[in-house]
Amino acid sequence: MYKKTLNIGRLNIRLICALVAVTIVVITTHFSSQASGLSFLNAGAKTQSIVMHDRNLINKSSPSSSTVNNSSKNINTSGLISQLAINVKPTSPLNQASTSETFNRSPHDKSSPQHIHITPTQPVTPVPPVTPTPPVTPVPPAITAVPANFTWDGYSWARRDWGGSPSYNGQWSPSNVIGPNSNNQVTLEVSNPTGSSPYSAEFDSNKLGWGYGTYTVVVDGDLSTLSPSLVFGNMFIYDSTVPVTANEIDAGEYSAWGSSIYPVTLSQTMYANIAGLSTPLSQSVDAPAGSVTTHQIIWTPTSVTINAYSGAGTTGPIILHSQWLSYIPVPQQEQVMFNFWVTSGNGGSPNSVPNAFVTIQDFTFTPL
Repeated sequence: MYKKTLNIGRLNIRLICALVAVTIVVITTHFSSQASGLSFLNAGAKTQSIVMHDRNLINKSSPSSSTVNNSSKNINTSGLISQLAINVKPTSPLNQASTSETFNRSPHDKSSPQHIHITPTQPVTPVPPVTPTPPVTPVPPAITAVPANFTWDGYSWARRDWGGSPSYNGQWSPSNVIGPNSNNQVTLEVSNPTGSSPYSAEFDSNKLGWGYGTYTVVVDGDLSTLSPSLVFGNMFIYDSTVPVTANEIDAGEYSAWGSSIYPVTLSQTMYANIAGLSTPLSQSVDAPAGSVTTHQIIWTPTSVTINAYSGAGTTGPIILHSQWLSYIPVPQQEQVMFNFWVTSGNGGSPNSVPNAFVTIQDFTFTPL
């Protein structure tokens, strides 16, 4: 009876110890997961290990499974405590960190834990600032190649293709001398392809030493409406070989000479050699409206006479008459020239002059 009672007591003690161990593990796991987020996967495995161990204890009935002191009836449970100590592990910082990716679940849930995979945010690559495209400087078109020489009204002429005065920027284009066309007319153009750098036009006779005689030219264009910075030299006799520029006679220059206040004028000029200086002797009048005018130089050994007529020919109304009876130039190597150019005088706007055209309808020369 005592032995049977003792066996029953041993069994009861083992059951109590197992229940206590399970309770400790559950409490420990609960508080550990609440405080540090311990993975319930490890807790479930620990609980299962302890429960299986306690079932083995219950199924064993051999006295050798534990030592009982008959005198004091103390039960040696050191093996059980050691097993508990092995299965119950303190929460580590690594376990704490890993629980941040695990959903909370029941300690008795045997299914695999579900993990949240957190993809770290990639650093934003800064976008470099957009460098503004500098404005493209317009490139003037290439000058169209044209023959240097042409024949017009029985004489040979050369298109100017070199730089220099009198144009303010020294730019001249041979392609701005257009023609002669089917009507035997030559057109002079001032072009400004970029809007800020105009090109002038000129053509000169290849003949030198024209001498005394009558020079007549017919011009088509309303020259009273010229842009203030444009100058049209409708016909002039010029000798570049004379040390003092005395051999220049201008049949008529049309211009406002850069002024936006004063009108376009027609000027007739003879340059005289006075005391070794080239001195212009000139008369002028406001340019009349009208499309066609005729200009004539009569050069003799004793006089220079210049007349401007309205319309084609010398029978129309006289616009301006000039005559000089002294300081008469002596013929040498003079040429006949026509030009259309840009001046920078009187605060004008030479850079922005518009494209303009003047047409020369006819030229004649009658030697004395």
